Amino acid sequence: GEVVAQRSQDAEVMVEGDATLIGNRQAHQDVDALKQVKPEEDTQYPRFSWAVDGTHTLSLPQGALIFAACFVPNLAAVVLLSDMGTGIQVYSEVAPPMMSLGGDLAIFFAAMCIALLYVSDWFYYKSRCVKVVTAVPPVILITMGAFLKGRKYPWAPLLFTLFLIPFVLGIYRGTFLRTSRRKSFYTCVSASTGLCGLLIMLVFVIWVFAGEHQWTRATKDDLAARSTGLYDHVYKEHKLEYVVHCHPDLNSLDDLDIQEEEKDSIKTACR
Repeated sequence: GEVVAQRSQDAEVMVEGDATLIGNRQAHQDVDALKQVKPEEDTQYPRFSWAVDGTHTLSLPQGALIFAACFVPNLAAVVLLSDMGTGIQVYSEVAPPMMSLGGDLAIFFAAMCIALLYVSDWFYYKSRCVKVVTAVPPVILITMGAFLKGRKYPWAPLLFTLFLIPFVLGIYRGTFLRTSRRKSFYTCVSASTGLCGLLIMLVFVIWVFAGEHQWTRATKDDLAARSTGLYDHVYKEHKLEYVVHCHPDLNSLDDLDIQEEEKDSIKTACR
């Protein structure tokens, strides 16, 4: 009787052990299944997918869009922000102090808009149209701020314009070009940026040597003579004349009846 009871107890232990083993296996299977299931909110509100390697090769129209994203900002930099185009006129227009103040306000409101979009979960907006419409105001304000601060930060408009290249390419890659092969996409980007660089260099070399714009004293004086709008606002006390106040060889600061501190301030403004 004791033997039968012991065997019955051992059988119960084995059954419990098998049940535990089966339960553990089932639990592991459930965990693996959960890992493979994509969260519902990710499928319902997909985010940008820059790192995904697609399977499609770029088409000719898609390659043209990538080239345009690289070429247009470079063209804008040459036409609007260099002496080959209307750069001096643009910087002269944003030279008044009120322009710089307007740039500060534009950047402030742009930051407020971005903060508002962030706290309202802009990435999870269901409507793409609403996403685009709500993203336009901060982009416009940042553009205005970069250009209106041009006198105080001359590099800001140029840096912003060239930053549009990776910005637009990132949007391309994260949206309608996310299914393209990574190698195909970045090969096209490299070829487009390289070609733009060669074109800009060719135009610059022709402009320098065919138009006699070598970096000489005469060229510097010509630039200064056409930049009177800048010299009207670089010194807050009064307007400056390049030849009288700023020319490295012809200035007559030492002959002016002003204090040394003011002379130093004028020299700083001329730089």
